Amino acid sequence: MSTEEWTILRQCMRLSRLTNRTHRRDGTGVASQSPIQSRRCTRDRSRRARGFELWVRTQQIRSPHPAALAGALGTVVCLIIAAASAGTAQNLVRPVRTEQAAQELGIDLSRPLTAEDCVAIALRVHPDIRMAVAELDRATAGLRQLRASLWPQLSASIDYRVTQQPTRTAVIGGSVIPVGGGRSTTRNSQLFATITAYHTGRDETISQAKEFARAARAGMADAERQLAYLVTQAYYGRLAAERLVDVSAKAVAAAEDHVETVQARIDARDAAPMEIHAVRTQLHSALLELSVIRNQADIARTTLWSALGRPEADLQIVDMWREPISLPGLDECIETAFVQRPDIAQAEASVRAARLGLKLACLARRPQLNVAGTTEWGRHNGETGTSWSVFGSIEQTIFSGGANQAAVDQAKAQVESALAQLDRLEQSVHLEVETAWLRVNESAERITAAELAQVEAQVSLEAAERRYEANVGILLEVTDAQVNATNANVSVVRAYYDYNTSLADLELATGSRPAEIAPPEK
Repeated sequence: MSTEEWTILRQCMRLSRLTNRTHRRDGTGVASQSPIQSRRCTRDRSRRARGFELWVRTQQIRSPHPAALAGALGTVVCLIIAAASAGTAQNLVRPVRTEQAAQELGIDLSRPLTAEDCVAIALRVHPDIRMAVAELDRATAGLRQLRASLWPQLSASIDYRVTQQPTRTAVIGGSVIPVGGGRSTTRNSQLFATITAYHTGRDETISQAKEFARAARAGMADAERQLAYLVTQAYYGRLAAERLVDVSAKAVAAAEDHVETVQARIDARDAAPMEIHAVRTQLHSALLELSVIRNQADIARTTLWSALGRPEADLQIVDMWREPISLPGLDECIETAFVQRPDIAQAEASVRAARLGLKLACLARRPQLNVAGTTEWGRHNGETGTSWSVFGSIEQTIFSGGANQAAVDQAKAQVESALAQLDRLEQSVHLEVETAWLRVNESAERITAAELAQVEAQVSLEAAERRYEANVGILLEVTDAQVNATNANVSVVRAYYDYNTSLADLELATGSRPAEIAPPEK
């Protein structure tokens, strides 16, 4: 190996060591660095790679010997492999933490989070979104790969070969004469350019890949819609659980007050000792209910934090409900769903892709036309020359044992299946929208009724307590009024929860994003 080749090889090894040192700096690679550090390292590697590649080209020009060209080509291959390894390590991005996502979105985690904040964080950290993005990248890359066939394809090769053959002897006329043997050298340098002018089914294949990309893009939008719905449901589930904990805690406090009141009356001999058992039973029931509801609140908090990537600290949420609003008509909601639902767009793209697949299967039974051209520039053993060719071919399958017809039948079945799935989805969308629309109206009416019942129950409780204190009422009336007041408070919370979740159901069914949260009227 010449001195120049050794120099090139040492530079390539040095660049590879620098790249590996950068990835092993903290044991996790570039993905664990900050975005600024990652871009800086990538920019530095790109500059070194461009500079070294220019230096290699200079050495190739200065060294006309084919062996030097082969050595330089080997170093360029090593450089390409090292750059590809660095790019792969950079693209393997680690999952984003909740705190990092909130910082990127400008959300202050020290303050209570709204439902929109929770949805925004979940869309950054949830693995379902990363899966949808990966599927979209895969479909887009497949489309780019097919579109690349529309451009000329360039390739180059350098070949340097030394052949050593043994010398044989032959006896001719009594004399021993050496025959053959020796060393031969072959040097070839070639540059190829190929372009395919037309190929049967190429446009249909690219169009089918476009539909697959559209379906993947709609699938990502549908994943975002589903995740936004799940986070919204979990948000209101935790809010309802926290409200119910407050209601149960107040019921426990009221039961404790009743125990003290009855015990004071018993001590003053204004009440029978047996009355203490009724209020103690009410207190124990309230404590049991509080324990159950606190456990449900913990489950609701865990469910919401799981969707947000399990933050390190226990975050708080805004204590707000969405108030009842005036809904559009049912027909308008159904029409909006057919326009906005991404899963319908995905199903429609699948139908178009299936029809293109049927067209390709039909084209496979027809004559296949190919038109292409190539040109070559090369230097062979010191001689330089250029050659080119243009060719076209027509191929027709005469007998395939029924394989082509089977492919057509299979494609037809795929089209029918895609159409049936679209019809089933449209029927399901119609049912989902109508059901959610009716539930929203019903839950809005229940909010009004629950709030009126809450006011009446509170008035009845206060009246029963005053009558009992004035010795004109009985304890059973007070305990029943307290139970009714607690149940009325629970009914208000559940009515608001049902309304907000049913409104989220309607937003999911129509393909809309969650509306802005409005504080309730006090």
